[in-house]
Amino acid sequence: MTALVDASSAIILCKANLHLIVSEMYNVVMSKSVYDEITGNFYPGAEEYQQLLADNRVTIQAPLTTTHRPISHGLHNLGQGEHDIIQLYYAGYGDFIMTDDGAAARYCKREQVRFINSLLIPMIIKCTGKQSDAYCRAAFNKVMNTGRYSRWVINFAEKCKREELSFFLP
Repeated sequence: MTALVDASSAIILCKANLHLIVSEMYNVVMSKSVYDEITGNFYPGAEEYQQLLADNRVTIQAPLTTTHRPISHGLHNLGQGEHDIIQLYYAGYGDFIMTDDGAAARYCKREQVRFINSLLIPMIIKCTGKQSDAYCRAAFNKVMNTGRYSRWVINFAEKCKREELSFFLP
């Protein structure tokens, strides 16, 4: 399964030490603009994502030159990275988007684009049984304290059931 990851999610995953496990669970694809944003600005995770690229554990996709779906209201208001990963999704480069950008999440929800945020990654790991409940709870808390999540997003993630995550299970 291929995850199209934006910069906000990539940074949060790295700060929470989840970037490696995510690269094991999914084929991680970033748009060139996302990768350049992280590495060019020396954001947290810059060195880690450079290493993941060198190890062929992340793929960088150049920008698309054509629009693969009519641009819906709001896509042009997103950052370049979010815009690019959504265009890659429409072009079939990924199965879902991982974004922690509020505007991008609202766009995905409105346009029925499959997406998750980083806060659901510990819940997905828990569903796979690859890590203990204690590990997953600690990872959830680390992501929650690293990202900026509204109370309803946190509540949803905490109560999210396996059935709701089944599409995203590796």
